[in-house]
Amino acid sequence: GILKNVYAVGVGIIAGLDLEQSKKQIFIEKTIAEMKVFCENNNINPEMVNNKAGVGDFLTTSNSPNSRNRAMGIELGKMGKTNIRGEALEAAPKFVERFPFIKEKMPLFFSITKIIEGEQPGKSLIGTL
Repeated sequence: GILKNVYAVGVGIIAGLDLEQSKKQIFIEKTIAEMKVFCENNNINPEMVNNKAGVGDFLTTSNSPNSRNRAMGIELGKMGKTNIRGEALEAAPKFVERFPFIKEKMPLFFSITKIIEGEQPGKSLIGTL
């Protein structure tokens, strides 16, 4: 759940930056790959990412107009800050702390975390695509 919430913020950032659809597609492909990396580093079958609870939940959350995480990302992309409090806000930094391999093996997740924390601008996400 935490992974998809953080990546939903990323989709929102891309929307807020008004990037072309191809950038969103690249982001989605890399997100799925990173979710599998997370599984592999935690002795979880990476194929679990391909089911409704993995990719399905991520796509639903990241495209829903009711998603606070997506809305937070849109504001971060457009304005560089947000007042919206989605699940990813507190969870992302704690997740990076708990799973240090994220810094090296999951650049999208790590970049989104830095954007959420205000340490990088939303447009820095482009460099990870």
